[in-house]
Amino acid sequence: VHDRCILAHCVHLSESEWDRMRDANAIVAHCPDSNLFLGSGGMPTRQALDRDLRVCVGTDVAAGRTFSIREILACAYDNARAQGVGLPLETLFYWGTRGGALALGVPEVGQIADGMDADMMLMSLPEWVTSKEDCLGSLLFDRAGTRVERTWVKGREVYRAES
Repeated sequence: VHDRCILAHCVHLSESEWDRMRDANAIVAHCPDSNLFLGSGGMPTRQALDRDLRVCVGTDVAAGRTFSIREILACAYDNARAQGVGLPLETLFYWGTRGGALALGVPEVGQIADGMDADMMLMSLPEWVTSKEDCLGSLLFDRAGTRVERTWVKGREVYRAES
């Protein structure tokens, strides 16, 4: 176990195993949709947070029901809530963007900044969105109220919704 290890699921780890992951600076690939679908249990979110482990989200195509990172992040939120852990929306968003990029060793993606590759979507938001918190909540949880308007990959537009 070392700082480039990405360990998926992390549902049934002992205290000692969590500590070894922390000491090695290993990465948790949280796959909550797969775990729920299999009925294998939920990753103990508090264990990862208390140890300051790097976390990203993943989909397990053998058991998961979606490739949608938005849906996986909503599932991660539900998993944490079921354990009595409140996850800040910024933390969830990070897990699905920059956290994933860093876990995979591609630091040039996962955030909007000078010199970064620009893969992004422009989404419509409901009228009730008036704050940053509302925006993140809508993006993460409001599947019916948001719509992808445009998509860019490496700065090149690859999709534009019809008006």
